[in-house]
Amino acid sequence: MGGPLSTRFYESPPAVAARNLLGKVLWRISGEGVTAGLIVETEAYLGPADPGSHAVRGRRGRAAVTWSPPARSYRHCSFRLHYLLNIVAGPTGSPGAVLIRAVEPRVGIPLMQQRRGRTRLRDLTRGPGCLTQAFAIGRSDHDIDVTNGDLVVLDWTEPRGDIVATTRIGLSRGGDLPLRFYLATNRFISRK
Repeated sequence: MGGPLSTRFYESPPAVAARNLLGKVLWRISGEGVTAGLIVETEAYLGPADPGSHAVRGRRGRAAVTWSPPARSYRHCSFRLHYLLNIVAGPTGSPGAVLIRAVEPRVGIPLMQQRRGRTRLRDLTRGPGCLTQAFAIGRSDHDIDVTNGDLVVLDWTEPRGDIVATTRIGLSRGGDLPLRFYLATNRFISRK
């Protein structure tokens, strides 16, 4: 595996960054051990003009981090149940983010199984809430630099294969935009 992606990688518009994150490795170090997985599914959020983006409400609350320089984590809670991991993407001051929707488990699988209370590999990180639970991503993982530290995305050169672009999942507004990307033949995506 290569080193962490640079801040420059995340300066691309969110849709470009979302596609380019496919095939990279999400890497997490915690007191319990290391977990890592190949990013296989993402969604792009384009800022105030995107009705599905939290930035549509303006620069306030937790979403204010999307106006930060790129490569910052934006962790939010969905339905008060699951933390979701986004990474700020695009030029500084132009809010945008990429949601990491699913990864293929690669390192620390027993730890992921313990955290998730499941043994079937396919159920560990298939969906953004499952993946944050498996990686122990929580409240303290908001507005951190993902180019260094204990939560990073590593460069990786594994062949990605075909990429599918389709509509986003679970949105009441903006769900019709083709801003969800996934590796076509990967069995760890959240759904076809």
